Amino acid sequence: MAGTCLIAGTYGLVRLGYGLFLPDIRASIGLGSAAAGYVAAGSSVAYCLGALLGLGVGGRARALVVGALATASCGAAGMALSTDVAMFVPLAVLSSVGAGLASPGMVAVIERNVRRAERDRAQAVVNAGTGPGLVAAGALALVLLPRWQLGFAVAAI
Repeated sequence: MAGTCLIAGTYGLVRLGYGLFLPDIRASIGLGSAAAGYVAAGSSVAYCLGALLGLGVGGRARALVVGALATASCGAAGMALSTDVAMFVPLAVLSSVGAGLASPGMVAVIERNVRRAERDRAQAVVNAGTGPGLVAAGALALVLLPRWQLGFAVAAI
C-alpha cells in the first residue's frame, strides 16, 4: 500500500498533475508556451536522470524512497509557493526527479521484502499507483480551479 501511494504521489499527483493545472499556471504566473515546453522537456530529463541514479545505486532502497519523497514533495511545495516563472520552472523540473527515484527504490524494496514468487504481482500493484494518483490530480484540478497552488500544496503533503 505504501509503495502504491509513493507511485501515486510522485507520478500521478506531482509529475503528471502539472499538465492538468497548466492552463491556470500559465494564466497566473505568465508561463509562456516556450517555458511550459521547457518544463515538460526538463521534467522528462530530470525523471530519466533520477531513474538512472536509482539504477546506479542499486539496493539502497531507503535512500531512494526518501530521495523520491524529498524531491517530489519539496518540488511540489515550491511550485505551490511560486509567484513567478523564474521560481516555478526549476521547482517543477526538480519535482519530476521523485518519480525517477521512486521506481528503482520500490524495485529494491520489493526484492528485499517480498518472496520471489510474489514479486511480479507486488511490482504490478505498486506501479498501478500512477492511475489513482492521476485521478486524484484530476479531481483536485476540477475542484480547485483556478487555485492550482493549493493542488500542489496537497500533492506535496
